[in-house]
Amino acid sequence: MNLFGRIKNGYAPRLTATKLSLRQLNLQLQHEKNMSLGKRLKIRSEIQQLTEFITCYQLTEELIRQFRNISLGIFLEIDSIKDRRGRPTDVYVKVVTKERSRVPLKAASFLSHAPHDKDACLSEYGLYSAVVDIGIADNSLTLLGHELGHIKYIIPNLASYTKFYNSQYSNVVIGLQYVGHSRHDPSGRYANAFEKRLLEDYATYLLKGGQENESFVKIYLRVRRNMKNWDAMDPYSPIVSNYTF
Repeated sequence: MNLFGRIKNGYAPRLTATKLSLRQLNLQLQHEKNMSLGKRLKIRSEIQQLTEFITCYQLTEELIRQFRNISLGIFLEIDSIKDRRGRPTDVYVKVVTKERSRVPLKAASFLSHAPHDKDACLSEYGLYSAVVDIGIADNSLTLLGHELGHIKYIIPNLASYTKFYNSQYSNVVIGLQYVGHSRHDPSGRYANAFEKRLLEDYATYLLKGGQENESFVKIYLRVRRNMKNWDAMDPYSPIVSNYTF
């Protein structure tokens, strides 16, 4: 077991399998000459979905890289986060398109407690893990800072926060934007504090000669334009982009 949790790219566990599938489908389109129109359309739809997956993987890598460069202090706090019993917890970050978003919000965190351990985080990535989804927006970096603030409070206080959350939000009709941000919610205060810290770190980064970050919307569009020639790709090779972020 790692001594610390880690900030991880949520697409990484499926990346090699996705690249393999994409290569196989592109080869099938090239070499199966008598393919029916219906089958060809189906394969092209699958290729589009796989390409979108790899695009989001690249965007997530860039978002994590930018965050680490700009706000190393916050990054290291989350990269070594532990639950109340001192167990490392991994935080999986995913940049998601609007169509793939699980909730109608620009950003959200997803975690619960294990069935027999109220201090242990559980997500789709297994025990001792949490997930942060970040939408593609001009302020994706700020959104990530905000969500990591929620994570910073919730993971070490999962059992007590779950009780607070259920009493605060479960029995009233409220908008999703309000969840996690009531006047008494400590995770909301952490989220706002982390967002403020990130903006201060970004200002310092620029004063020290750092380059101003490009909008993630523009990066997303450029990545999509450059997602070509995947049929010739080695599925076990690292992703190599045709541009520099």
